[in-house]
Amino acid sequence: MLQRSGMVAFDAETTGINPRRDKLLGISAANNGQSAYFFPVGYPDWPGRLLADDSIPKIAHNAIFDRSVLKQHGIIIDNIIDTMIAAHLVGELALNLKGLSARWLSMKVTSYDELKKPMGQLTLDELCGYSGPHSIAAWLLWQELEPMLRRWGSYDIFHELEMPLVPVLSDMELNGAMIDAD
Repeated sequence: MLQRSGMVAFDAETTGINPRRDKLLGISAANNGQSAYFFPVGYPDWPGRLLADDSIPKIAHNAIFDRSVLKQHGIIIDNIIDTMIAAHLVGELALNLKGLSARWLSMKVTSYDELKKPMGQLTLDELCGYSGPHSIAAWLLWQELEPMLRRWGSYDIFHELEMPLVPVLSDMELNGAMIDAD
């Protein structure tokens, strides 16, 4: 189902915010603005192959984190569209998904800080209810941001300069960066 649209939005859910240390719980994915799927780790139809397919654009909000998390689990994601970076390029100052979703989409998404219990203690239904709207919001945000980037003349900068940096910054986050003190 996800493969038919030619583009997929996703969100990786973990037990915390450290991609090197925290446990991956699952991935939500959406290929439209109405429904999402949640795949817990170990699910038979795990979407790793789909996400690793370079021919399919992947939309994420804060893609550096999601890419880092998934790389730790053997899934290398390229061809990424980061709605957080796109929002920055059109002049948004507050870049969190909750705020952008409310402002641009009139959509409520729950932030990590609003959860009543740790992510690792959420039931599968709770994870679905938390993560699915994040993927849908990322999908819908891109539908709003892409034409705005074009109108502002920032589309080429976004795709040719900003998005190629996502894998570089993700790898730096995971591996560090060598500094020559001399």
